[in-house]
Amino acid sequence: MIIRPRKNSKDPEEQFRKIFAKLSLHAANGQCQELEQLSVEALDIAQAEGWDQLQVSIHNLVGTTWLNKKQFDAAINSFSKAEVIAQSAHQKGDPTAANQLIQVYLYAGVTYFTKGDYRNAAQKYANVIPITEAEEEHFYLMEAHRMLANCFEQEKQYQHALESNKKALIAAQSIEENVRLNCTIPYIGVSCLKLLKKLSLDNEIQFLRKKMQLLLGDQDWENIPAANARKK
Repeated sequence: MIIRPRKNSKDPEEQFRKIFAKLSLHAANGQCQELEQLSVEALDIAQAEGWDQLQVSIHNLVGTTWLNKKQFDAAINSFSKAEVIAQSAHQKGDPTAANQLIQVYLYAGVTYFTKGDYRNAAQKYANVIPITEAEEEHFYLMEAHRMLANCFEQEKQYQHALESNKKALIAAQSIEENVRLNCTIPYIGVSCLKLLKKLSLDNEIQFLRKKMQLLLGDQDWENIPAANARKK
């Protein structure tokens, strides 16, 4: 939705634009309490005007700001509100709602994962899968399977983790090359390699290496995750 400025200072679109600018500033400065308070004004306007997409954006902005402060329960509260609105819009056939719902689930998933609540994180990532399949959002489908695998691995469900990683690599085949060569695929490969060894499935390692070469060419994918970790 595009908000265009108007001359009437009482116009809801202009009021919303001004408030949202302040919200973005509070978010950038990590001012969670001020952001939470001001978001009520923005939400009042968005609700009155029926702007579902903008309501979701506000809740996501508040949620990610709380997440950056490691206030997980507050973040989850915001993402839960965003999820309700996005789900409703999606059910009503809003063409923008699917992408927003994907983002909300991913935000909630990373919040639960960072909190250490891997079961709830897994549920959020699992919710992403049917939407991304229907929308043919192959990158986000790959990411959902990848993060679901991480959740299973944290829960020591190694076979489930391996299967999710394999599904992630299948989704990766449909990602455009310029994206595929510069994303998280090496991490999936390294995770698969570790899981194959843990599950004594060494006979599948050569097949994995061939698949990774098809996806990434001559990239040294086995060493990319460790090299990136050293840079941090």
